[in-house]
Amino acid sequence: MPEGLETEWMSDLVSREAPNFLSKPDKRFMYEQKDKSAKLFPRKSKVASAEKSLVPQPILGTAFQGNVFSSSVPMDNSMAFNEDSLLVSAINTTIRVYSRNTGILRSSLTLRYFTDAVGLIGTANYRYDPKVIFDPLAQRFMAVILNGSVAATSKIILAFSQTSDPRGDWNMYTLPGNPFNDSTWFDFPCISFTENEVFITGNQIREGVSWQMGFRQSVIWQIRKQEGYNGDSLHSQVWSGIEYGGRPLRNLHAVTRCSDFTSNPEQYFLSNRNFDVQNDSLFLLKISDTIGTGTLSIQHIQLPLAYGVPPEARQPDTAKTLATNDARVLAANLDRGRIQFVGNTLDTSTGSCGIYLGQVAQLNQANPLVEHARIIGFDTLDLGYPNLVTIGYAPDNSPRAIVAFNHSGPSTFPGISALTFDQGQVSDLIRVKTGLQSLNVIEGPSERWGDYFGAQQYFPEYGKIWIAGTFGAADKRHSTWIAELISPFGSSPAAVQPINPNNPSSFLFPNPSFQRSFFRFNLTQPGPVKLDLFDLNGKSLGTVYQGMGLKGEQEIGFEIGHLPPASYLVVLTSPLGKTTKTIVKQ
Repeated sequence: MPEGLETEWMSDLVSREAPNFLSKPDKRFMYEQKDKSAKLFPRKSKVASAEKSLVPQPILGTAFQGNVFSSSVPMDNSMAFNEDSLLVSAINTTIRVYSRNTGILRSSLTLRYFTDAVGLIGTANYRYDPKVIFDPLAQRFMAVILNGSVAATSKIILAFSQTSDPRGDWNMYTLPGNPFNDSTWFDFPCISFTENEVFITGNQIREGVSWQMGFRQSVIWQIRKQEGYNGDSLHSQVWSGIEYGGRPLRNLHAVTRCSDFTSNPEQYFLSNRNFDVQNDSLFLLKISDTIGTGTLSIQHIQLPLAYGVPPEARQPDTAKTLATNDARVLAANLDRGRIQFVGNTLDTSTGSCGIYLGQVAQLNQANPLVEHARIIGFDTLDLGYPNLVTIGYAPDNSPRAIVAFNHSGPSTFPGISALTFDQGQVSDLIRVKTGLQSLNVIEGPSERWGDYFGAQQYFPEYGKIWIAGTFGAADKRHSTWIAELISPFGSSPAAVQPINPNNPSSFLFPNPSFQRSFFRFNLTQPGPVKLDLFDLNGKSLGTVYQGMGLKGEQEIGFEIGHLPPASYLVVLTSPLGKTTKTIVKQ
């Protein structure tokens, strides 16, 4: 990637996700399901509670406008950032890099840069559905971009940044979008990773049929991550034929691991019956180990509360609605043995678009436990396309989270809201971004709204997250809003351990660092510990910490924001001897 702005005009014409088959009956299937829901659960007002939630709201930090409308809807917001200051914001046409601290645009490229780089050139090779993710273990970015919506041109582009700077060079690969030669193409990607591997899920859609009715199966790509970082040939495995009760599972959502990466190779996925008017089935999938040694298992979980296909979202000053698609799982986090997940749903109490929020524990037992399941909905507000991020732990050791999502309503322009989730309860909403106008870009009675909402935790510590969602701009077009949200419970060091092959018993992260770093190590016995800082000439810059360490895992946090950009030596002295590491101050 060239540093700075791309020199071309950055013009592009991109298909939103699939060819338009409005004239075909199968295109109407989902809308018929929504009509059934509306008849069973019509919209109605409910008496508003005067009580305020006892759960504190998220705290709004830095915020700025991100990607603006660029010829394609929906925007499909995806976002990732490194542990210094660079944030990558991706939409259906453009990937931009911003300074997280100031909101200043640092670099901008169309998706065509990626497709051209791997030889997919020409009008038949349009590109869409970008997903970006940051790997705190390797301090690298990964990206997935799809190409083409027919079998002949369908490709999955997988890119690995060569450094922690997303403006630098990337190693790029193509995977076949039609790996079975069965006239299908690959749609709706999701990406996640473990310590050693990256996983990509998606749907195989029959050519010439809508994505609603053309679904053939969902697949999982399992790939060795380090090979991508090195620029080597990729070893991969494709999991297919995934079904339960004789019915294929679709929209497999890869669960994001928030911590506990080391020696935990298993990867989880969630799925449900997302097109049903009402259903209480959740499916927990697990690939148990690395390529060639793992098995795929599927467990059926009965939820205590049903989800269902949501209605379209309302807008003020227009009869044009916003598309909410179906009730698939849209985000899922794994932390301390619990999975928290969210998705769109029908709120049966109001007949409006709501958010389904659940938490599952005892994942490796025969009957996983659903600890929490609830629907968040309002009669005067429609919610859609949620994401969630863990922000720490409650006294009962269960993870807390911030849930962020798009909102709209008959008197509310499309914008962004968030709330805190704590031990089954939620806070009142906080309005992150107020919309300026209704959305009106494409022809027809419904406007595209989703299909993704970007969110990521700040890996060095729990309690700080960043989000990227859609709001209605003044010109009635889609625009991205990027914001920092902070836990109302405070922050604490996270349990993410960066990979350090030279000394696996101790870790220094983030590295490079802009302001604060952490030195994590293990002691086999209690004893005195000291952390000293030197320049590369051996000149002492002072003792960072000195005190008694306890048996077990220890962590020393320290500030280097006052130091000039350079490389420094960090020396830990403990009962186990001396350990020296180099840290780069940016």
